[in-house]
Amino acid sequence: MGQRAAGAIPEKIRRRCPDNTSVSLDASPEALVRSVRTHLASFGADLLVVRGECEVGQRLLSSLPSGNLPLHVVRAGSGMNNINKDYLNSLGVVYSNTPDVNTASTADLTLSHLLDACRSLSRADQQVKQGSLDRDGLFGVTLSGKKLGIVGFGQIGQAVAARAKGFGMQVCALRPRSWPADKPAPEGVEFADSVDEVCEQADFLTLHVPLTPETRGMIGMAQLQKLGDPNRTWSNSRPRKPVVVNMARGAVLDYTAVAWALQNGALHVVATDVPDEGSDKLLQSMNNLEALGKLRFTPHIGGQAEEASEAMGVAVVKAAERLLKQFVDVSPKNRMLPSLAGNAALRRPWVVFQQHCPVVLHCRHDSAGEPEKPACGFSACRRYGLNCGGTNYTKLTTKDFLGS
Repeated sequence: MGQRAAGAIPEKIRRRCPDNTSVSLDASPEALVRSVRTHLASFGADLLVVRGECEVGQRLLSSLPSGNLPLHVVRAGSGMNNINKDYLNSLGVVYSNTPDVNTASTADLTLSHLLDACRSLSRADQQVKQGSLDRDGLFGVTLSGKKLGIVGFGQIGQAVAARAKGFGMQVCALRPRSWPADKPAPEGVEFADSVDEVCEQADFLTLHVPLTPETRGMIGMAQLQKLGDPNRTWSNSRPRKPVVVNMARGAVLDYTAVAWALQNGALHVVATDVPDEGSDKLLQSMNNLEALGKLRFTPHIGGQAEEASEAMGVAVVKAAERLLKQFVDVSPKNRMLPSLAGNAALRRPWVVFQQHCPVVLHCRHDSAGEPEKPACGFSACRRYGLNCGGTNYTKLTTKDFLGS
């Protein structure tokens, strides 16, 4: 993690958990994974906190003894593309992220890209630094009165909509699947039922979706043709200047379609905050400088704001505290089996799975101290000897378990 985000973490966690280790970010992703794996193999970890540079999956964890696996993986940030959820589920490793801490900073950057595209700010800055005060090529357009299409109407998409309305824009958003059918859209927002419908209506398009098999390449030739339809004009029959701002992973764009749209004038600017290998190939495929100038990149800086970094550090500390609360001391107050007191090897079955179980489940042990064979099919419960069915296990409330 960056210093601003990580600065407060060691001190706050050390109060509850004195044994913590940091691995520097000043390494390639491959070297970072090797360093983390080496530490886990030697010492294990209860809590593993990573940013997007460290992939957590088979390559990192498959060679580790089961006793050295982390109990909980926290992705500091919102994107979970570096977390192999299926593999962690199979191991019974709980994972979470900090999805809301970057909302404001990412929404701000989205509008910054949009303003730069519409007013040629980057180009104007370069011209002045090169000694030119020529303004003829710097005519832009205002945001007011234009329609913004939003694909990905979660916390960030909604924050973008609020900012866009402040600029006097109309907003059309893809209706989230989780949005209740009887719940109206936010004031000033019109819902569309498909990505194509959003593109047919929008002048500018912003993207805020996770990268999944379903969303990979979701903005392709058909969508860009609808967005850049030359038969659609602005007031006074002025030609439109469609813009795409991709704040999601780069691969939600079909790069072949993007290259075609830029080189054929269907798009005015494409900006993305998370360049990848496809972005590099896109740059190499641009066969003229004018089209190349329509590509804008930032190096994944959506969360690079002081407030966001500090909030991320706080969110990680809270995640650590939630985990540490799950490892309570055995005492009569908490009504746990006294025979297990002080047995560090048996601490790991004492885990609260609030994401899965409505109550805390305490696994009963036989006389030898070994967990009874669980009947639950949930991987985490399997790993820790918990049975949500409660047939052979004692159910305790969270209050009972934590003693509070």
